[in-house]
Amino acid sequence: MEGVISRTPLKRPGEVEEVSSMVAYLCLPAASYVTGQVIAVDGGFTVYVFQHPAEESIDDGSVGGSRWSLTGLVALVTGGTYGIGHAIVEELGELGAKVYTCSRNESKLNECLKECLPKASQVNGCVCDVSSREQRVQLMINNVGTNIWKPTVEYTAEEYGHMMATNLESSYHICVNFCSSSS
Repeated sequence: MEGVISRTPLKRPGEVEEVSSMVAYLCLPAASYVTGQVIAVDGGFTVYVFQHPAEESIDDGSVGGSRWSLTGLVALVTGGTYGIGHAIVEELGELGAKVYTCSRNESKLNECLKECLPKASQVNGCVCDVSSREQRVQLMINNVGTNIWKPTVEYTAEEYGHMMATNLESSYHICVNFCSSSS
């Protein structure tokens, strides 16, 4: 990790809030013209092109204006109980979205919901039922993922299979379910 940090222009690891703010922005009507982009949130590692704007540059001067609100939208955030996913749940909830998240672990889910409710009143969750068609979803942030911190050539077949099922196959199936339930 220290080697990566030493090569990153900001010389520090990113904070989950820095990633969740970008995801939340992309969900806003203000970002409606941003399409088909790959946005590197990497502390300038690839190319330093983002300069944090002064708060005065925001059109209406507040976060509560119509361009900076997700009120009335429903979001499903997988992997929302910790890390980047948890920060995205909080950020979208604070911007007024009704947020659903899920987890394989019921106690982690309950802890996440307890932390979010004081900041965002419309955050709900379930234990790993991402294909539920009971709620219409307009936003989906497919954040679930896992990693094994060792060289790839040292993975067992079971470890590799688990990682691919979590990182690749689940994304496909969630997208298929999301597209069929929102049409």
